[in-house]
Amino acid sequence: MIKLTDHLLSLAEEDQILATQNDFLRKAGEGTLEYERLRDWLIQDRFYALSGYTRFISILISKSEPTLEDPDHPEAIKYLDRLAVLTSALTNIDREIRFFEQVAKRNEIDLTHRTDPSNIKTSQLNPLTRSYIDYMVSLASTRTYQESLVLLWAMEHLYYKAWSFASSFLPKPTDHQTVGDRRVKGAMSQLIPNWSSESFKSFLDSISDLVDRDLGQGWYDLEGPNLKKLTDVWYNALWFEIRFWDGKV
Repeated sequence: MIKLTDHLLSLAEEDQILATQNDFLRKAGEGTLEYERLRDWLIQDRFYALSGYTRFISILISKSEPTLEDPDHPEAIKYLDRLAVLTSALTNIDREIRFFEQVAKRNEIDLTHRTDPSNIKTSQLNPLTRSYIDYMVSLASTRTYQESLVLLWAMEHLYYKAWSFASSFLPKPTDHQTVGDRRVKGAMSQLIPNWSSESFKSFLDSISDLVDRDLGQGWYDLEGPNLKKLTDVWYNALWFEIRFWDGKV
């Protein structure tokens, strides 16, 4: 039987390219991305991580109910493996938030920027990010564990693929780059290797394995209604990720 992740990756290939290979990412890798675009994206990504992802993962963990079998039972071992992956996601996002805040500070990127500096009550959260957060939390709260797990995989997969694409444009140590904002180049030289690292790939692989294990034993078939639910999650993730780079619907 085909793996669920392989099946989903065979769908919407053009949208996958739009989400992971675009002008924002190319310029980010080259170091030529406009300072304002990077600043605004980091502000929204911090909202996504802190206000959305953490809540999403917390709900997902709560839905991963422990088995009442003996601790040495295969189902109990599966539960512990599942818990290890999901708790590492929560640990990772805490570390990531702190890391890119430090990088932003070190490179003089103002994450407190507001469109109206005179009004401290002006929210930095744009409508698209709010919709993405609402979707994540609503899905985790009201739909199945399986659908939420697919969303986790989709978000992490697209993020890794996107920054891996950007990493292909990073200047080599021997290059003498004269264009681009020094703040952007400094930040990207630290952020991109982190977001396209082998450790991130290993984390993504653990999520992929979990999806294919938990959802690959009769929970869906290629003609059944459950697959449509999972496919819809994949399409929705792509829709948000395509638009998130510039924060526009």
